[in-house]
Amino acid sequence: YKQDGRVLHGLRKGAVGFVKTVTLETVHTSQKVTRCVASVLDDLVSSEDTAPRRLEETQVYEQPANIRAGLKHAKHSLSRGVNSAAHAIIAVPVKEYRRNGPKGALTSVIRAVPVAVLQPVIGATEALSYTLLGFRNGMAPDIKRDEEDKFR
Repeated sequence: YKQDGRVLHGLRKGAVGFVKTVTLETVHTSQKVTRCVASVLDDLVSSEDTAPRRLEETQVYEQPANIRAGLKHAKHSLSRGVNSAAHAIIAVPVKEYRRNGPKGALTSVIRAVPVAVLQPVIGATEALSYTLLGFRNGMAPDIKRDEEDKFR
């Protein structure tokens, strides 16, 4: 307001800047929380012989540039979670049935129920994380560039 003497104009610009900063930080914090929840759930579901999918390992290099790219990543994460659940509840029991008969199939179905429930939840939380990240990067592409430069 010192440049042109308009106090209301200065207040309006300050308020807009404040709202934008609060929005960006809220989206960023929400994205980090959903990423953490997805990682914890993935660690919970992953068995000793399979390596857990790490969202944070691919986070910096595959950051979506905008909301559209975030939704594309989200679609992939959600479908991966649903496909993984379907595999655990259908394909694994069929293999066990062929290998060990009905008892093996029943045992694998019982073991697969928690996985079948949690895998879509993991996919959904990863999807939300990518969507929020795309939204944030679309609003502030300079933050995305800074994060990418930091890890190169």
